[in-house]
Amino acid sequence: MVTSGVQRTTTAIRAWADEHGAPVVVALSIGGSVRGMSWRNAVRRRWGELFPQLRFRVSDADAVAAHFALAMIRLARWTTHIGVPLLVWTVDSTWLQKRFLHDKRIWMITTNRPARAVALRDR
Repeated sequence: MVTSGVQRTTTAIRAWADEHGAPVVVALSIGGSVRGMSWRNAVRRRWGELFPQLRFRVSDADAVAAHFALAMIRLARWTTHIGVPLLVWTVDSTWLQKRFLHDKRIWMITTNRPARAVALRDR
């Protein structure tokens, strides 16, 4: 599993994996920081994260990796609609872990609290 928000990286990794027959899942990462951006660029970035169709199409990615807030707002519905796996990051609160672990649209979550996530999943 490799995630990146940079199209050049996702296409290069996908090409390498295909060339070498490597079983790599490449995910386009959506939801990066806007710290240090002008408000105009930050708004443009966030809008593109809510509607990432073109970015995803040109990324050659197999999956989407999204910040949990974007997954809740829109991306879980969109990735399910297009049949693409969704990895949600970084799900640390108990409430969010319960929500995402039992949501059939979510393929995988990442967390800094894996023991709790496993316990919640197994309940």
